[in-house]
Amino acid sequence: MQKRVTKITMQLLFLILLLFSLFGCGTILAREHGSMYPGELYPATRFDAESIHSDFEPCSFICIAPFGTIFGVLDMPFSVVSDTLLLPYDIYKEHKKP
Repeated sequence: MQKRVTKITMQLLFLILLLFSLFGCGTILAREHGSMYPGELYPATRFDAESIHSDFEPCSFICIAPFGTIFGVLDMPFSVVSDTLLLPYDIYKEHKKP
């Protein structure tokens, strides 16, 4: 019984880690190689919103709608949280620019 609980716990932990590794790409893409939206706050959330509304056009470097719409919807809550956590850094970076 103990081995079964441990196995289920490990499988659940693996699934959670897998989901966290799949989402958050909006945060990475929006901040990679400089900002896609200079001077804008919440760039990953904006990236996800634009990928949701892309209507079968290329939505980014790696996804094409309708997959961009699906991943944008799934990634949106993670992007809002990550953008909120990175908000002080974004403000600092924006004020530091010459």
